[in-house]
Amino acid sequence: MTSGTIFRQREIVLGLFPFDDKNEFKKRPCVIVSNEKYNLNHNTVIAIPITSKIRNFEDGIVIDDVDLEEGHLVKKSEILPFKIFTINKSLMLKSIGIISLDTAKEIEAIISKIIQIDFN
Repeated sequence: MTSGTIFRQREIVLGLFPFDDKNEFKKRPCVIVSNEKYNLNHNTVIAIPITSKIRNFEDGIVIDDVDLEEGHLVKKSEILPFKIFTINKSLMLKSIGIISLDTAKEIEAIISKIIQIDFN
């Protein structure tokens, strides 16, 4: 994607992900979960991966085109909120779509459940 691109929360983007040896990359979709303020002020975005290999993980979310506000998925896929990560914006290739607000709320609930911060 071009320099200066504004990445939106809930946006599905195709990104380049390094192999273990970090010399080669795979193209993979992910959902941006960081908000626009974070995305504007950092070189990275916070995201979660999407896979077309559906395994029906306990904390996975299976999605299809009906779960998107914009865009199109090549095939039914599974969002993996338990694999949250950061990725440099320079590794983002193109926007694929926007997930629905309902799907985003499911992601939020799973991440909150997994993190469940309690410093007492």
